[in-house]
Amino acid sequence: MKGDTTMFFNISKLKKMFKEAYKTGGLTVAHLEDGEYYISHAAEVWKIKYREDFMPKEVKGALIELIGDLPEPDTILTACEGEDPQYEFAETYGIIDKDFDYNPKTVTDYIVTNIANPQAGYIYVAKKDSNEPVKALRDLFTDAISTKNLEEKEMKPYGPYKISTSPYLIWQNYQCTYIILPHNTQVEAELKIRKFIGEGLYQKEE
Repeated sequence: MKGDTTMFFNISKLKKMFKEAYKTGGLTVAHLEDGEYYISHAAEVWKIKYREDFMPKEVKGALIELIGDLPEPDTILTACEGEDPQYEFAETYGIIDKDFDYNPKTVTDYIVTNIANPQAGYIYVAKKDSNEPVKALRDLFTDAISTKNLEEKEMKPYGPYKISTSPYLIWQNYQCTYIILPHNTQVEAELKIRKFIGEGLYQKEE
């Protein structure tokens, strides 16, 4: 790992996301029998899927700091500050694969702009080559993405994109998938953003 980046994440921002989830509803970690890990805010505003053999030790360490030991295979652990941890069988977990499946026929590409609302904590994304409504994402969740210091073996993620069967925006490479739930924008913000986009779409640097 170089600098503060691991598997297209800024580890400091990722730790902040984990801690926020732990303090505001719950941090959920699912360990499937096939060796995959799913990490999510209990409210499912973001989710991360790792293949077990590619899950960085820095990510494991950040989780262990908050929840203790990682769950055994076929187990889901949800931990929330001030509450006893909750365990269940992974087969009952509702997030599995429908939000992560990639089908080129259903993919729509988006662009993360550098147009933001710092007071509300949002940054905006727009569908490429389209006048469809702009979406808003928590800036913490997009700031967690970083491709500046990827190792040679780590692929730059493809994204953001959306598939028709899921409400999430997706970033993905061979080792990891990261999805964020976008929000609709208000009319005034939409008009302002569209004015900027009409003058040239600004791509946010990762």
